Amino acid sequence: MQAGVGKERHYPYIFLRLLQGLLYTNFRLLRAHKRDQRDIKAVLCESMQKLGLFLFVLSFGPWLVILFVVPFLPLDITQKATLSVVLAVGAEVCFWISVVLLGKEVVTKYRRYLHPRYLWKKIRNFNRR
Repeated sequence: MQAGVGKERHYPYIFLRLLQGLLYTNFRLLRAHKRDQRDIKAVLCESMQKLGLFLFVLSFGPWLVILFVVPFLPLDITQKATLSVVLAVGAEVCFWISVVLLGKEVVTKYRRYLHPRYLWKKIRNFNRR
């Protein structure tokens, strides 16, 4: 047996097992005799929505790292630029996958709450109290 052959199949298998575990924990919540096609679809839809929300929140992290961490790292300017580009692309990929999973309406609603103008109004109104 070659050294690299076993590991190539191992990583996708772990991912599939994690996905099965996630779905299995949601299926346990359903009664055993009620698992028809609609229940499976509902559980899968709920899991995808949770994954979409997680990716949506995760997509804001790299932008914060680009703004507040990368400028202060002891790296060359080319390394900082490369790291910033990689983080920005990762953030956009997470965001657009979440748009696909959640739908445009949900993302627009949550993005409105995270808009700087909306947050500034909330802060100003909070300080006036």
